Amino acid sequence: MEDKVCCIKGCDSPVIALGLCNKHWRRNKKYGSPVAIKSHSGTFRGLPAEERFARSVEKTEGCWTWKASRDKDGYGIFRGMLNGVMFTRAHRFSYALHTGDMLEDRHALHTCDNPSCVNPAHLFPGTNADNMRDKVQKGRSRAPLGEQNGHAVLTERQVKRILKDPRPYAEIAAQYKVASTTIGSIKQRVSWKHLD
Repeated sequence: MEDKVCCIKGCDSPVIALGLCNKHWRRNKKYGSPVAIKSHSGTFRGLPAEERFARSVEKTEGCWTWKASRDKDGYGIFRGMLNGVMFTRAHRFSYALHTGDMLEDRHALHTCDNPSCVNPAHLFPGTNADNMRDKVQKGRSRAPLGEQNGHAVLTERQVKRILKDPRPYAEIAAQYKVASTTIGSIKQRVSWKHLD
């Protein structure tokens, strides 16, 4: 029977496991690729959080782009501690590092709308409500408005008539077969506020 050789092109060493020779099997185990020659994130182990952070940022005049791991939404993944607070997002860590604000119970919002940006000049603190308002104002909200919303009971034409109707909420509600709170929401511009 013929001895098997490593499956990596140009390597004639004998196979020890997974079709790989000893050298390539070790690389596969250490780096996740049998042909990897670059080091992986483990090389940052033992470095201070500030230095690990700096090594993963590409600075330009505008956005500072996070070059390491990102989540499905494009936000940088980074685990580092500052002043006893653990951060898991790169942009939050950057804001805290450069401003000293630890963002307790608040978000770090982007003015540039670039989730991979960690430039502290492009970040500002805000509550969850601020974050949602910012999202809607910048047109990133996926919620359909008005009749396009599957839960809408009234049409745009009906709502425009309701806005002009001076009668009590209960009378208007009875006419359109909705709750008086629905009419109150429309009149107080809580719902259907996108209409003029």
